[in-house]
Amino acid sequence: MAMEIYDRVSKGDVQVAEVLQASRLSLAPCPTKLSAIHPSRACPTKKAIFTLNIENYAPEITELTYPLIQRYAEKIGASFYTIQSRQFPGFPPVYEKLQIYNLARDIEAEWIFYIDSDTLVHPDLFDITDHLPPHTVLHNGSDLAGNRFREDDYFHRDGRHIGSCNWFAVAPRTCLDLWHPLEDITLQEAVENIYPTAAEELSGVIERDHLIDDYTLSRNIARYGLKFVSLIEILTKRPERTPDGRLPEYLWHIYDVSKDEKIRQMKWKLRMWGIPMLDDPTFRAAFRFAIKHGLLQSPSRGYTLWEVAQKCAHLDGEFWECGVFKGASAYIIQEAVANALQENFCKWPTLRLFDTFAGLPNAGTDTGRFAASMEHAQQLLESYPGRVEFLCGTVPETFQGLGQAKIAFAHLDLDLYPGTLAAMNFIWPRLVPGGFMVIDDYKTGEWPGVDQAVADFAKDHDFGIEDRAGQALIRK
Repeated sequence: MAMEIYDRVSKGDVQVAEVLQASRLSLAPCPTKLSAIHPSRACPTKKAIFTLNIENYAPEITELTYPLIQRYAEKIGASFYTIQSRQFPGFPPVYEKLQIYNLARDIEAEWIFYIDSDTLVHPDLFDITDHLPPHTVLHNGSDLAGNRFREDDYFHRDGRHIGSCNWFAVAPRTCLDLWHPLEDITLQEAVENIYPTAAEELSGVIERDHLIDDYTLSRNIARYGLKFVSLIEILTKRPERTPDGRLPEYLWHIYDVSKDEKIRQMKWKLRMWGIPMLDDPTFRAAFRFAIKHGLLQSPSRGYTLWEVAQKCAHLDGEFWECGVFKGASAYIIQEAVANALQENFCKWPTLRLFDTFAGLPNAGTDTGRFAASMEHAQQLLESYPGRVEFLCGTVPETFQGLGQAKIAFAHLDLDLYPGTLAAMNFIWPRLVPGGFMVIDDYKTGEWPGVDQAVADFAKDHDFGIEDRAGQALIRK
């Protein structure tokens, strides 16, 4: 993320930057301005969010995470600070977060948050301080201290054996000892007490000293007898659950993979959360309209259609959808094409829509499911006269007479094995180079016939499958 830092004021060798103007949620570079403040300002800050960014840590990562952290800061009325300079030059960079012990006092913060720079914060995360018991510190989760640390008398006396996972931590000002720097043992003695787990050692990216922050905060919880609760504990006691019964996911962080793998997983998670879609007003408008008219896809699946359709809009070929239902996904596809080609009406591809409009055929107890009126779909797409052709019947029978077609994009939402395999076999040889097939309900567990059709088709064809969590993308 492009950040302009100006009027920086230093105190010793500590520099703190406060976000004075949070950018709107965006995954593209944005001109967020950071301005330094003097840590001993007179006006107290009720809530402060700190992160650590030494030597311009991984801009490819922070351009994904900082807009979300800024958005959260704005939501809960907090100031956002980045610790950018070293105060403990002999220690690993991760130890610099211990500067919070003094910085939070200097700015007179009532509540202190620490969020690692590679943490994704979901826009729906609530204000933790509204749910935290008095004089209590919070992390996202915790583990057994003895898993990674040799415990000393502080751990034994405390008896809770809490292992800190401090990439997300919250504490009131009365509990600033959470970030108390080591004073009674040396760095070497502390590192000698750290034993990475087998998984951490196998990762190849975690060394003993990398965990010095986890060790120090774990030891501080025991040393100072700090009350502790995890976000997971708070969520477990509440009734909210996802449709499949899991706890809501508000935070995401991974530390034991390479930077490239981390970025790949972060982008995947953002897509699952629907974050890229939030910053695309044209898609938002199309998706909201489609939802009102029967769209069954999630925002992430809808955005995949939008994204891939735009990529294919400039190819020389038709657009096909097999399994139309009420026409809402076809509407998103057509809007994506319109957005990509703008006023170049002469280049707009024909959109062929295949469906029985009587529901699923020969599907046992599901026979007739997803029946819908073709007239409803036609009305939904009436703003594209001459560009849309409806073909009523089963697949592949409705493909008769289309053997010479050139296809740039195909969306298959047929749910069942026979139709899915037949459609793939017909479309693939007619798919132009660079064209896509998007197969819906892939690996969702609801329609196993779709998975089997893709697997059987793959036995005789050489291609890669991109798994988009509910959709398979296959490019020619």
